[in-house]
Amino acid sequence: MKAGDLNKVITFRNKSIAYNGYNEPIETWADAASVWAKIVNTGGKEFYAAQKKNAETEAVFKVRYTKRVNERMQIKYGNRTYEILSINDVGENHVELQISAKEVK
Repeated sequence: MKAGDLNKVITFRNKSIAYNGYNEPIETWADAASVWAKIVNTGGKEFYAAQKKNAETEAVFKVRYTKRVNERMQIKYGNRTYEILSINDVGENHVELQISAKEVK
């Protein structure tokens, strides 16, 4: 992995649950780490669900290997938020992670 390929900054976010005055759970996301990444848009697809047209954008984020990332996190890139679908340790060499994600609307 060339350092020059990692030209975008993304932020990994952890979910936490807070409770309001009525003891109702409120889901919040807190920044965990910002890293340099290469982003490969794999395109989008449209589908019909409950007679509504929905669009889904998918991307692959390539980052240096880290143990701090898991599938329960989100990725924040610019003004977009992505749900992590899978994390692949390329070649199991602990050098590069390929993270498949879909945009959260």
